[in-house]
Amino acid sequence: MVHLTEFQLNEYLDGALNEAERQAVEAHLAACGGCREALADLQAVFFALDEVAEVELTADLSARVLADLQVQPDASPWLRPLLLIQAAVVLGMAVWLWPTLRDWALTMETAVRLLQTNFTLSLPALWEQIGEWVTAVTQQIQSVRPAIPLANAQWTWLIILALVLWLAGNQLLLNDE
Repeated sequence: MVHLTEFQLNEYLDGALNEAERQAVEAHLAACGGCREALADLQAVFFALDEVAEVELTADLSARVLADLQVQPDASPWLRPLLLIQAAVVLGMAVWLWPTLRDWALTMETAVRLLQTNFTLSLPALWEQIGEWVTAVTQQIQSVRPAIPLANAQWTWLIILALVLWLAGNQLLLNDE
């Protein structure tokens, strides 16, 4: 049996249900003792709250609250340009490495097809096949080199620069102030 939710019981007590919903809730309450108990508990809470005397506030805090809710200025004027640079770097790298990524995806698709057609439950044979596929994939990826002739040190600095830009952008995004 599906019981009534606390929300449905509150809506029932508030008289916010339409006629069909109200009748369905009343029919369920007639058949379900647990929901009748929950309704009685909610009614007791409402009656207790009605008995609480209203207290006059001694100070008007609305001006202070509204002042605290004022719109905060942007975290940094560098945030948008830095995010655009990050997006451009990622897009550039994706376009530049597209042939390698496409070959890798085709190799992975072939590996998945082989796995689907040649799958056996022999664990040692499965590990051997996975090892062969990983070796084949890594050899194919390594055989396709980027076409920009840069020395290893230049590649290192380029990757470090991209990492620093990425970390700086993320720091600005996650900064609360």
